Amino acid sequence: KYDEKRDIQKYDIFLSLISDIEKNSSNQDLYDNVSRKEKEININTLDSFSLNDLKHMKKNLERIKDSKLNSNIEEKKLVKRR
Repeated sequence: KYDEKRDIQKYDIFLSLISDIEKNSSNQDLYDNVSRKEKEININTLDSFSLNDLKHMKKNLERIKDSKLNSNIEEKKLVKRR
């Protein structure tokens, strides 16, 4: 059954994340808990992803950002110690 509201939510999430998805496309953590087997997301493949998949990707991107931020903080601490 077609659900227009769900599709709009999917596109909204995708468009809000597109630049982060592109920056992290090679990071396999982006696809943690994503059910789709072929893991290339773009405007042409978006229909193959569920709304839950996109929500997982959003959470994964937040974790990736946090991880990078923490890594940068640790790096700066090490540089200061030298």
